Amino acid sequence: MSQSLASERVMGIVDKIIEQLKLGGPLKDPWVHLGHEHPYAGMALDDFVRIEVQRSIDRIQRRLTFVPPEFYYAESKHPNGEWVEDQYVELPKKQTAAKYRKAGRALREIGRADVAERLGLSDDVMQEPPPQGDALKHYCADEAFLLMEVFSAEPPTGTAGGPFREIARYLYCHITDCEIPDDEDKPSMKRACDRLLHRSNTVSRR
Repeated sequence: MSQSLASERVMGIVDKIIEQLKLGGPLKDPWVHLGHEHPYAGMALDDFVRIEVQRSIDRIQRRLTFVPPEFYYAESKHPNGEWVEDQYVELPKKQTAAKYRKAGRALREIGRADVAERLGLSDDVMQEPPPQGDALKHYCADEAFLLMEVFSAEPPTGTAGGPFREIARYLYCHITDCEIPDDEDKPSMKRACDRLLHRSNTVSRR
């Protein structure tokens, strides 16, 4: 596929996602309260939401190819003021939330919370797909959920043919380079989207 055709395809899928985000009402601006410190100050709302949708697509592609390091050398400051690499923390070989949180806690215990945050090893790290789950569908549902939460006037729901599942489906079809079927349940995103909704409800009750 030529670069121009690829660009047109991306723009097409981004426009479809914007349409879905607008179904519940006008787009929300999550940074409107920041005034002149708005990250997209002076830019039309539709335009910067398009940028954020493109970033979601990019994140999915990165998550599919990301391989975390096996360990990280942690430096500690000795009394003489020098930083010395005298400890290392094993990092998860598989991308599961439990292992990420465990590595994050280990880094915090030796005073390297900054490293934990930089590597994404926070306590509230996004739940990764279960061992038998479809990783790509999970990532697409995850990004669709985020886009709905941030920019849509309508909260994400598990309704078949609703914006949440449709956005996840559009993302999945784009990443897999397939045409979007007319059948709203193909490819089926129900399980991945329901899992994200369950996670959200579980977190909100904590």
